[in-house]
Amino acid sequence: MKPNRVSRFLPVEKYQIQTKLTPEEVKERVALITASEYNGIVSGNTFKLSRSIKYQNSFLPEIKGTIASYLGKTEIDISMSLNLYVKIFVIVWLSLTGIPSAIILLALVRMLIHFYFKGFSPFLLIPIGMFIFGYLLMLVAFKSESRISKKRLNVLFEAEPK
Repeated sequence: MKPNRVSRFLPVEKYQIQTKLTPEEVKERVALITASEYNGIVSGNTFKLSRSIKYQNSFLPEIKGTIASYLGKTEIDISMSLNLYVKIFVIVWLSLTGIPSAIILLALVRMLIHFYFKGFSPFLLIPIGMFIFGYLLMLVAFKSESRISKKRLNVLFEAEPK
């Protein structure tokens, strides 16, 4: 499945864990952490998790996993992405700040080309700053949380080094 143009700019992490644990042991361990560190469910050979945190982070990754056996080992395909509602908010935010930012940047380039700086207002840079702030906030908040979960899942599933 090919990502659409907008979702290419949203944070997603996909990776695979290989372990000597059986699929049943993996499911048991997922069920164990959903009672303490994570919220989520196990259904068949899939699971869906999000980390239980005591602070607010709307960019907390949703973790989806698929468990499969392959050549005597268990492979767990992990995908981390933003919650659907957060994706919608981010797309609206970046659109509302990105479109004016693009127009302003084009106007600034035109002004530079014509060496015309009269009437330039620093307030024109506000949408650009808001766009950059929103995008960096999303990336930093998502990546810091995904890094924590990735380490925890690697330990939990006794991931084999690659």
